[in-house]
Amino acid sequence: MNWSFAEKSDLPAIRALLCRREWECVSLTGRLLSSGAYRLPASGRARIAVRRENGRAAQVLYMAKSGIVIPYFPGIPLEDSREAEAVREIFQQAGGRISVLPGLKTSIEVFTAWVGAQPLISVDYYLMVRGDLPQETPLLRRVEFPYLEIRRAKPADFNAILPLQEAYEKEEILFQEEEFDSAKMRDELKLNLKTQLIYLGFYAGELIVKGGTNARGFTSDQIGGVYTRPDFRNKRVARFLMRRLLGHIFADGKTACLFVKKHNLPALRLYAGLGFRIAENYRISYF
Repeated sequence: MNWSFAEKSDLPAIRALLCRREWECVSLTGRLLSSGAYRLPASGRARIAVRRENGRAAQVLYMAKSGIVIPYFPGIPLEDSREAEAVREIFQQAGGRISVLPGLKTSIEVFTAWVGAQPLISVDYYLMVRGDLPQETPLLRRVEFPYLEIRRAKPADFNAILPLQEAYEKEEILFQEEEFDSAKMRDELKLNLKTQLIYLGFYAGELIVKGGTNARGFTSDQIGGVYTRPDFRNKRVARFLMRRLLGHIFADGKTACLFVKKHNLPALRLYAGLGFRIAENYRISYF
């Protein structure tokens, strides 16, 4: 079979594949970058399988012990039964556990069909991209909003961010009947404050809007967690924050991507107004 667990010698080929259209798979590339270094994850934490074709990496499968599985299967038809058998085998060798399955909708559909996985729920999104096409809308000049201060978050902002982060997760992430995990939220927020670009907006000293990256790749950053306090919605404060965040991303020489629920029309209008375009269908399946 053409599938096998990746070795250190496979890293250049994997990087070449993932960076070809990195905005499709920043959730994966971000897991291969640690403190600026590109490496395979420790085998006790995650395994990566790669399918080779004509000496190049053609598809990649990330499988974490925690149950996070990210398939990146460009160009594989659902009907290819030979590849299905190989993927099932290597998935079982890696532990065969799934808790969350994020990625391009086509990759998720192929993977779940091949391994016979039945998610509890799947949420579909539009994957939107900004900055990879030279003709895209430039960032507009900021219109001043009185008393609005936007700055990058610091670890010392942890306690101030907690209420907005909890509200965001309950409104945007949790599905019906799932229990909110406060300890997990706190751990992830502490880590993100150290490793991600997080921006905050304050009005008269009160935190009213937040947003940042949730994955940083080689050439593209993925934006997530954008949330405005309900009493300040429809006042363009998220737009001002996004402009600052995008300015930072573009200054680093990267493109920006994000995924947004298909029925979230205010968010779609916000991102379209900032020059984002719908590029792909994205899905997150929960088990």
